[in-house]
Amino acid sequence: MRLSLILAGVSAAGLTLPALAQTTPPAAQAPAAQPNETLREAMVKAYRTNPDLTAERANLRATDENVPIARSRGLPGVSSTGAYSESLSNTDSSVTSVPRQGSLGLDLSVPVFSGGSVRNSVRAAETRVEAGRAGLRSVESALFT
Repeated sequence: MRLSLILAGVSAAGLTLPALAQTTPPAAQAPAAQPNETLREAMVKAYRTNPDLTAERANLRATDENVPIARSRGLPGVSSTGAYSESLSNTDSSVTSVPRQGSLGLDLSVPVFSGGSVRNSVRAAETRVEAGRAGLRSVESALFT
């Protein structure tokens, strides 16, 4: 299509292609830039390297992590403890060892009823994620308009 437009312009000016070739030196002819690809590349570069977009994407990733954290508050929890002790007594002639003592503990907690706080905290975290996505879209639209 570009070639047909050039040919139409040349014929409207009353020039022939050999005459046009003689008036334009070959060194001055440069390959035609493709503005669509250049614009696309510039937009991709801006999207990848813009500090405002990078910061907003990092904030959104951090906000996204709050949803599983909120969900985990409704899951069972396990904790363990352990202790070990040994006493030595030193007398003038020998070292004696008192019996060794050890203990191990395991604790399992299962939330039965939390009054809806887990569900509400999950909803609040999801709402914050949606707000973060809207903020990212806002920064993107400000950059590309």
